[in-house]
Amino acid sequence: MELTVVTSYGGDDGNRKNYENAVASYEAATGNKILDASGTSNEEWKAKVLSDCGVAVPGPDYTWDQFLTDCETIKAKGYTPIDGSWKVNYFVENYPDSLSDYAIAYVPAKGERKASEAIGGISMGYFITKKAWDDPAKQAAAVDFVKHMTSDEVMSTFVTTEVTALKNGASPSGLNPLQQAAADANANITGVVGAVQDTISSECKTDLFANVQNVVTGKMSAADAVNSAIAIPIVVLGVLFSNIANRVFKSRDDI
Repeated sequence: MELTVVTSYGGDDGNRKNYENAVASYEAATGNKILDASGTSNEEWKAKVLSDCGVAVPGPDYTWDQFLTDCETIKAKGYTPIDGSWKVNYFVENYPDSLSDYAIAYVPAKGERKASEAIGGISMGYFITKKAWDDPAKQAAAVDFVKHMTSDEVMSTFVTTEVTALKNGASPSGLNPLQQAAADANANITGVVGAVQDTISSECKTDLFANVQNVVTGKMSAADAVNSAIAIPIVVLGVLFSNIANRVFKSRDDI
């Protein structure tokens, strides 16, 4: 039985090797064949920390003011920080000889939010197409594949710093120093705050993502991009109020 599978685990994804291993174990256990159609990104990481950035590694009590001060220190030394724990495995695979140059930091606290509260959410899952579901033979194979890929054993090879919905949690083992540091930081998380992209409307998200390229190329400031997305629900709300007002005035005319 052949199943076509599309995932976000492209060629440069940090979990690509874990994904390939999980697929191989499924094929070996079932005799089924997985036709992988996951796209390969052209993204190339070129940023590299060459020496000590002169700031302390942030801990759970890290504040926003400390963060701003550290940013100025880092900028003055000509370095660019890369905030994203999902890239840990990418660095492990592509820069195995320089893992000591990287450190795991907490997002600084501001207002009532603590530094030990992570920004994250569950945004991935496996879906079976209706065509495969309506085919009895493929349905069974597809269900077995999803069960295999979401088992505690397999997911524990993927999860080191990511938020997981596993009932029993993840139990990664055999971690290198960078992965272990990320896992230790994850273990100190006291709460999860949803990412902005997961808490705004689809219209706002579309506008925000569309302007990412404009920000990167210098055609728009990051503040303007955010304000553009924020303005969308206001416009929609304005139209709604306008329609309500028209109905009220029409009712008055009728009276």
